Amino acid sequence: MVVSIKKRGLKLSETPGAKRGEAKPELILHIELNHLLPNPYQPATRFQVDPETARRFGRSFQEHGLIQLPVVRPGKEKDYFEIGDGWLRRAGYLFNLDNGLTDYASMPCQVKNLTDQQASVERRHD
Repeated sequence: MVVSIKKRGLKLSETPGAKRGEAKPELILHIELNHLLPNPYQPATRFQVDPETARRFGRSFQEHGLIQLPVVRPGKEKDYFEIGDGWLRRAGYLFNLDNGLTDYASMPCQVKNLTDQQASVERRHD
Protein backbone atom coordinates (compact mmCIF):
# COMPACT_ATOMS: atom_id res chain seq x y z
CA MET A 1 0.00 0.00 0.00
CA VAL A 2 1.25 3.45 -0.88
CA VAL A 3 1.21 5.69 2.18
CA SER A 4 1.63 9.08 0.53
CA ILE A 5 2.62 10.72 -2.72
CA LYS A 6 4.57 13.89 -3.33
CA LYS A 7 6.54 15.33 -6.20
CA ARG A 8 10.00 16.77 -5.85
CA GLY A 9 11.50 19.50 -7.98
CA LEU A 10 12.45 19.03 -11.62
CA LYS A 11 15.45 16.94 -12.61
CA LEU A 12 17.27 16.37 -15.85
CA SER A 13 15.51 13.45 -17.50
CA GLU A 14 17.37 10.17 -17.07
CA THR A 15 15.39 8.52 -19.87
CA PRO A 16 17.67 7.21 -22.64
CA GLY A 17 17.26 9.35 -25.73
CA ALA A 18 15.93 12.36 -23.82
CA LYS A 19 17.25 15.71 -24.97
CA ARG A 20 19.74 17.43 -22.71
CA GLY A 21 18.01 19.92 -20.43
CA GLU A 22 14.64 18.19 -20.72
CA ALA A 23 13.18 18.05 -17.23
CA LYS A 24 10.37 16.04 -15.70
CA PRO A 25 8.99 15.80 -12.16
CA GLU A 26 10.43 13.13 -9.91
CA LEU A 27 7.74 11.04 -8.19
CA ILE A 28 8.41 10.14 -4.56
CA LEU A 29 6.17 7.59 -2.79
CA HIS A 30 6.23 6.43 0.82
CA ILE A 31 5.77 2.67 0.36
CA GLU A 32 5.13 0.09 3.07
CA LEU A 33 8.09 -2.28 3.34
CA ASN A 34 6.01 -5.39 2.66
CA HIS A 35 5.04 -3.86 -0.71
CA LEU A 36 8.66 -3.66 -1.88
CA LEU A 37 9.60 -6.72 -3.92
CA PRO A 38 13.00 -7.93 -5.11
CA ASN A 39 14.15 -6.92 -8.56
CA PRO A 40 13.78 -10.05 -10.74
CA TYR A 41 17.13 -9.18 -12.35
CA GLN A 42 19.00 -9.45 -9.04
CA PRO A 43 19.84 -12.68 -7.24
CA ALA A 44 17.18 -13.60 -4.67
CA THR A 45 19.85 -13.61 -1.97
CA ARG A 46 20.15 -9.81 -2.29
CA PHE A 47 17.11 -9.48 0.01
CA GLN A 48 18.77 -11.75 2.60
CA VAL A 49 21.02 -9.41 4.57
CA ASP A 50 23.03 -10.49 7.60
CA PRO A 51 21.71 -9.07 10.90
CA GLU A 52 24.84 -7.01 11.65
CA THR A 53 24.62 -5.17 8.31
CA ALA A 54 20.90 -4.51 8.83
CA ARG A 55 21.64 -3.20 12.35
CA ARG A 56 24.37 -0.84 11.07
CA PHE A 57 22.07 0.57 8.38
CA GLY A 58 19.19 0.89 10.84
CA ARG A 59 21.32 2.79 13.37
CA SER A 60 22.64 5.03 10.61
CA PHE A 61 19.09 5.95 9.59
CA GLN A 62 18.26 6.79 13.19
CA GLU A 63 21.28 9.11 13.39
CA HIS A 64 21.44 10.63 9.91
CA GLY A 65 18.17 9.81 8.17
CA LEU A 66 17.83 8.40 4.67
CA ILE A 67 20.22 10.28 2.42
CA GLN A 68 19.65 8.55 -0.94
CA LEU A 69 16.20 7.23 -1.86
CA PRO A 70 15.84 3.71 -3.23
CA VAL A 71 14.78 3.48 -6.87
CA VAL A 72 11.66 1.40 -7.52
CA ARG A 73 9.40 0.63 -10.45
CA PRO A 74 5.75 -0.37 -10.42
CA GLY A 75 5.35 -4.13 -9.97
CA LYS A 76 3.02 -6.48 -11.81
CA GLU A 77 0.45 -6.33 -8.98
CA LYS A 78 -1.30 -3.13 -7.92
CA ASP A 79 0.40 -1.24 -5.06
CA TYR A 80 3.55 -3.40 -5.24
CA PHE A 81 6.94 -2.14 -6.38
CA GLU A 82 10.21 -3.79 -7.43
CA ILE A 83 13.39 -2.37 -5.93
CA GLY A 84 15.87 -1.39 -8.63
CA ASP A 85 18.41 -0.54 -5.99
CA GLY A 86 18.11 -0.06 -2.25
CA TRP A 87 17.95 -3.54 -0.77
CA LEU A 88 20.34 -2.66 2.09
CA ARG A 89 18.32 0.45 2.90
CA ARG A 90 15.18 -1.72 3.04
CA ALA A 91 16.99 -4.09 5.45
CA GLY A 92 17.92 -1.16 7.73
CA TYR A 93 14.31 0.04 7.77
CA LEU A 94 13.12 -3.51 8.59
CA PHE A 95 15.64 -3.70 11.45
CA ASN A 96 14.23 -0.49 12.94
CA LEU A 97 10.62 -1.61 12.45
CA ASP A 98 11.36 -4.99 14.04
CA ASN A 99 12.78 -3.11 17.03
CA GLY A 100 9.56 -1.21 17.65
CA LEU A 101 10.28 1.97 15.68
CA THR A 102 6.99 2.27 13.81
CA ASP A 103 8.10 5.38 11.89
CA TYR A 104 10.05 2.94 9.70
CA ALA A 105 6.98 0.99 8.45
CA SER A 106 7.22 2.76 5.10
CA MET A 107 10.15 4.14 3.14
CA PRO A 108 10.29 7.07 0.72
CA CYS A 109 11.23 5.79 -2.73
CA GLN A 110 11.94 7.35 -6.10
CA VAL A 111 9.55 5.79 -8.64
CA LYS A 112 10.72 5.32 -12.23
CA ASN A 113 8.81 3.67 -15.06
CA LEU A 114 11.62 1.39 -16.20
CA THR A 115 11.47 -1.20 -18.95
CA ASP A 116 12.82 -4.68 -18.15
CA GLN A 117 16.07 -3.76 -19.90
CA GLN A 118 16.43 -0.51 -17.94
CA ALA A 119 15.60 -2.32 -14.67
CA SER A 120 18.40 -4.82 -15.31
CA VAL A 121 20.87 -1.92 -15.54
CA GLU A 122 19.46 0.01 -12.54
CA ARG A 123 21.22 -2.31 -10.10
CA ARG A 124 23.48 0.01 -8.16
CA HIS A 125 25.15 -1.07 -4.95
CA ASP A 126 24.15 0.39 -1.59
